[in-house]
Amino acid sequence: MACSPVERRRRLPDSDTETGHLYVGSASGAGGLWQRWSDYAATGHRGNVELKAIINGLSLDRAKPFRISILEIADIQTGDADVLAREAHWKRVLLSRSHGLNGN
Repeated sequence: MACSPVERRRRLPDSDTETGHLYVGSASGAGGLWQRWSDYAATGHRGNVELKAIINGLSLDRAKPFRISILEIADIQTGDADVLAREAHWKRVLLSRSHGLNGN
């Protein structure tokens, strides 16, 4: 998947098929979606505290049941505040703070 210099912003749910827990995040910037997925593939957690706790001490094989999907695509002109508001919306809808992997 090639990334254009004008990458659209996306909200991504990451689900752990072993536990059913969800994580919602957004991807933006020059690397956008491709960069975010590459980071997850390389580390299994991309710095997320909750995901790191799951993988900590285990091999990246623990990340194999993680599935990433696109929930929503926003235009590149969408402001950061709007992107974060939509991310918060999806966290509420999917209960990823109380029953998932979003600590914020």
